[in-house]
Amino acid sequence: DTCIIPVQDYLGLGGEARMNFPSTLGDNWKWRMKVEDLTEDLKEKILHLTYLSSRISDAGYQILHKRELEAEEKARAKAEAAQTAQEKACAKAETAQERACAKAESVQEDKCAEDAQEKHRK
Repeated sequence: DTCIIPVQDYLGLGGEARMNFPSTLGDNWKWRMKVEDLTEDLKEKILHLTYLSSRISDAGYQILHKRELEAEEKARAKAEAAQTAQEKACAKAETAQERACAKAESVQEDKCAEDAQEKHRK
């Protein structure tokens, strides 16, 4: 009732990822999977194939699939929150810039008014 599938098969690797060379000493068990090889797509593929081959119950599949969907939703919400925070920061910066421009215009207007009064006095 056990099924063993080499992860190299899921990754679509060839002889370069072979683990064991029968009747040899040394050079066995050297291949290692990289963390980045186990992508979300691969996890979903393994889960789906496990379900299709009746190696996991409907309830187990739903629980695992639900966890995957929840993780995706959390990641999406986090990305949206980061985007919202960035948009707020940009809006705040634009508002500060608008205030600075308005103040500069006010100072310029005051300077022009002073210059006009000075000319009028002469």
